[in-house]
Amino acid sequence: RLHISKLKTSQFRIGFVNRVKVPRASQESTSINMSCFYGPGSKKKKTVDEGNLTPRDVQVNVEPSYDDACLLIIDPQNDFHTGGSLAVSGADEDALRISSFINTHSERIGSIVITLDSHNREHIAHSHYWENSEENEPPPFTQILSTDIGSKWRPKNEANLPHALEYTKALEKKGRFTLTIWPDHCIIGTKGHEVVPPILEATEKFLWSAVYPFKSVVSVKKGMNNLTEMYSAVEAEVPIPDDPRTSCNKQLIAHLKKSKKVIICGQALSHCVNYTTRDVLQHWAPRNPADLIILSDCASSVTGFEADGQKFLNDMAAAGVTIRRSTEILEI
Repeated sequence: RLHISKLKTSQFRIGFVNRVKVPRASQESTSINMSCFYGPGSKKKKTVDEGNLTPRDVQVNVEPSYDDACLLIIDPQNDFHTGGSLAVSGADEDALRISSFINTHSERIGSIVITLDSHNREHIAHSHYWENSEENEPPPFTQILSTDIGSKWRPKNEANLPHALEYTKALEKKGRFTLTIWPDHCIIGTKGHEVVPPILEATEKFLWSAVYPFKSVVSVKKGMNNLTEMYSAVEAEVPIPDDPRTSCNKQLIAHLKKSKKVIICGQALSHCVNYTTRDVLQHWAPRNPADLIILSDCASSVTGFEADGQKFLNDMAAAGVTIRRSTEILEI
C-alpha cells in the first residue's frame, strides 16, 4: 500500500484517501514516500502500473488535466517559520501569499505537491551525529570538511567513520555544498514537521471545493535517511545505494509532467527550492523550461545565503524558466 502521511500530525482533515496495492518486488523494498489525497467529490480511482516494480518505479496515475497547473510547495513547515528552530526571514509573509495564490487560482490548479523535510535527530547534518575528542557536539552552522573527519570531528558511532569520510569527500567533489550542521529541524512527529497553518487551511479549502471535485494534494517526504542530505526533493545529494528513497524520484517527475504548468514556491529559496527546481529542470526535457514558474515573492533565503538565492533566480532565468511574482500570474 501507499504510505499515507499526514500533513498535520495532530489532525487529519485533508480529504478522502484512496489506497492501492503496490506489487512487492522484494522483501527489501521500502514504502513509497508519495501520498495522494483527493477531494470528496472525486469519482477517479488511483491506480498503479502492473508488473514487478520497485516502489520508486511505481507510477501513480493522478490524471490531472493538461489544462491545469500543479503547485509545487517546497517544505512549508513550522520549523522554517517564526518560532521554528530554523526560521527563515520572510517565510511567514510567503506563506500568506501562497495561501492567497491557492485561493485565487484554485479553479486552474489540478494538483498541489507539498514536500516535507523529514528528519531524525541523529541525522548526519545534526549535532547529535558528531563529537570531538572531548565528546562535545559541533554547534549549529559548523562546517565539517573531509579533512576534519577523524582529526577534529568524528561520528559518535565509530562504525560510521568510513561513510562520513567518503560522504564529505563526495559532497565536496559534487561542488554544491560542504557539510553544514543545522539546528535540529523538521523532526518526524514534532510540531516543527507540520505544515504551517495558512497553507494547510488553503489546501483543505482547495480539496473540499464542491465545484471542482477532482483535486489532489500529494505529500513527498525527503531527508529520512540519516546518512545523507536531501536538499532536493528529487534526489539526495549523495544517494545511498541500498535506499531507493535517496535515488532519483521518477514518480515525482512523472507526476509534475502531467500538468500544463508547474508553479514553484516554498522554503528556502537558497536551498531546497533552489536544488529541487534545478533537479526538476534537469529532468524536464523535452518540455519547455518556461512551463516551470517560480513565484519569487513566495520563497525566501536563509539569512546569510541571500546571494545563493539570487544566483539561483539568475541561473533559472538564463535557462528559460519563468520567474514571476504571485500577483503577476494573470493566466495559468
